[in-house]
Amino acid sequence: MTILITIAKNVKKRRLELKFSQEYLAEQADLHPNFISLIERAKCNLSVVTLYKLSKALKCNIADLIGE
Repeated sequence: MTILITIAKNVKKRRLELKFSQEYLAEQADLHPNFISLIERAKCNLSVVTLYKLSKALKCNIADLIGE
């Protein structure tokens, strides 16, 4: 499994655990809602800054997003 697929699955799983919509997560992470969709479909590369924003919005560590 590629790292992008792993991140996609972990972001979506955590978002659903928190009962966040993609729009709400985007707002909390200061990202565009379409970008959240691309992330969850493993259709884009992410910067460290984006991973940091996502981890803060999802109340987890970056390691939780990149680990299998």
